[in-house]
Amino acid sequence: MRFLLTLSVVILLIAVAACGGTAPTLATPPRPPLAVPTTVPTSALVTATAEPANGAPTATLAPQGEATAAAPAATNVPVAPVAPNSKLVGSYSGILPAADAPGRIVTLELALDGTATMATVFIGKGDPFVEIGTWVGMGDRAAVTFTQANGQPQDNRITWTLQGPNLVTTEYDQAQYGSAGLPLSRVGTGDVIETSFEGVSFSFDSGLAQLAEGVFLPPRPVENAPALGGGAPQGVRFIFNNKTLPDFFDPTKPQVYVYPVDGLKALDPSVASGVEALQKILADGTVGADEQIFVFPLIPSSQVFHAQTRVIDFVNGTGVSFITYYAQDVAPLRSEQVFWTFQGITLDNKYYVSAFMPISSPALPPARDITGNEYDAFAKEYKNYLNNIVTTLNGLPHAGFIPNLALLENMARSINASPNFPEQAPAPQPTAASAQAPAIFATEYNGVSFSFDNALAQSAQGVTLATVPADPNVPALGGGSPEHIAFGFNGATVISDVSPFEPTVRVYPVEGLKNLDPSIAGEVLALKTLLSVQPTTVNDPIPVFPPYNAAQVFHPQIKYLNFKTGKGVRFVTFYAQDISPITNDGLFYTFQGLSADEKFYVTVFWHLRTDQLPNSYQDVPIKDNDAWAKGYEKYRADTDALLNGLPPDAFTPNLALLDQMIESIQVPQ
Repeated sequence: MRFLLTLSVVILLIAVAACGGTAPTLATPPRPPLAVPTTVPTSALVTATAEPANGAPTATLAPQGEATAAAPAATNVPVAPVAPNSKLVGSYSGILPAADAPGRIVTLELALDGTATMATVFIGKGDPFVEIGTWVGMGDRAAVTFTQANGQPQDNRITWTLQGPNLVTTEYDQAQYGSAGLPLSRVGTGDVIETSFEGVSFSFDSGLAQLAEGVFLPPRPVENAPALGGGAPQGVRFIFNNKTLPDFFDPTKPQVYVYPVDGLKALDPSVASGVEALQKILADGTVGADEQIFVFPLIPSSQVFHAQTRVIDFVNGTGVSFITYYAQDVAPLRSEQVFWTFQGITLDNKYYVSAFMPISSPALPPARDITGNEYDAFAKEYKNYLNNIVTTLNGLPHAGFIPNLALLENMARSINASPNFPEQAPAPQPTAASAQAPAIFATEYNGVSFSFDNALAQSAQGVTLATVPADPNVPALGGGSPEHIAFGFNGATVISDVSPFEPTVRVYPVEGLKNLDPSIAGEVLALKTLLSVQPTTVNDPIPVFPPYNAAQVFHPQIKYLNFKTGKGVRFVTFYAQDISPITNDGLFYTFQGLSADEKFYVTVFWHLRTDQLPNSYQDVPIKDNDAWAKGYEKYRADTDALLNGLPPDAFTPNLALLDQMIESIQVPQ
């Protein structure tokens, strides 16, 4: 049940701002012309070879007793015209190991005019090592003679043989390149797939996917917290290779979206300002290194960085292509959460286009877990840590990523977005009878029942979740849960991990909780004591299960409620690990209760928002970090008092509706 609350990386850096370090300047290159999309298959890794500090390849001795490929004798440079239909012409690349670097990226261009260019980049080692020369095609073989290396004369001869989409070195100086040689893969299979749906079309190489199919997405209403990703206008979505997407938006899954711009702006003021910020970026044609780039669908965490950022044109618009990473706290990067995205707007400003693909690179640092003093040291250097990642990623060629970044950008360039959205039926007008008698839904599962207003949800489904063993290293931080009953709403999948932003009702056996860890048993006892005394003000954090690895910043709107078979306390809260602004994207309602016989522990979580708070940290510009830190306690207390004084209907959803649902809960006796 581990959980990381949504935190602003910008604000997280307040605590470490004194450490210095500035992000690298990111200049956006001129927009390239439209190009036919291509793709690159994943390159296999081969035996590492060492490299010198200047980035040039070094000699590697061949293993004793093994045959080696001899370097061709020095002869005149072969010259022969390249056949116009030669299947060897094209771009090739490979991501290969290196002894003193995370890897080396080799790109080879065999041009139709008989010239050849090979560039080798050792990740994190500076400028590429560039060799140029000529090549001769002999059937499936390309005999290449490189006559210059970084502008200096040389005689380096390599013969590659084409095997499917791959070039395999067959004649080369093994003392220089080792026994594995330089295996490369063609950039793109050349098999371009075109897809279209109701006025939206694009193309991509089969190396990226075998098919993409579009569907209409119905609008999701504003009351589902649009500023946090819960709302959207009608749209078009393309899914690749018939993959099933999760119920929540996952930017690491391949997908393409098109939305009406006016529909996005009508969702919420923060969404509207995000779209306008993107429009300004596209008009200026540049993106600052520290500038946040708006992304839709929204992601309930913070944009940590962007790299390989380029403004590029697509068929009927302009957008920005970049690699990015989102996180909820200061922690080492997890490479599986890095993704590529394209965010664009059509020239007539009518449609918003977004595309997402997972992306990887050996230049990404390995994941690691840190705690205690090691974490404190990491936090102090966090800004430099990010700057180094961005600098390294920006120094890579397109071939330094899997899939090849050029293929993703070419797919984006091919997008043509003029969707033919179906007319939306007008929303039914409430009748006098329906206005006077709101619909109430009831649900029951394994002896647990409750009812709720249709303004909260349209359905609820109960499930039994199996025991999750506690991690002995962190049991008090949500490392386990006993078997329990959980209800999700509107068909959402419910899992053991508890997110306070996902509406759920859960019923745990008290003995099962106590057996998880002594500290959790202590929290159950603390809740029992609180419910016995029922103080009007509570200075200490109110007990919450599961425990979170962050601090309970405040708990306004405390109210003690009786449900049919027990009692508990509900309140509004916000968790943080630093002095972050208090915003809607981290606000939630929770109820923590015990059955009268103390056999069951009941929890309810529901995401909240109010017009009295900003939606996200982007809406709280902080110009003076020191002044913010000095005034934070007063700010926290003032916000606590503000929220405590609001009526129930000042929140969405209305607190009174949640209270009514809780009062109807019945658990087994």
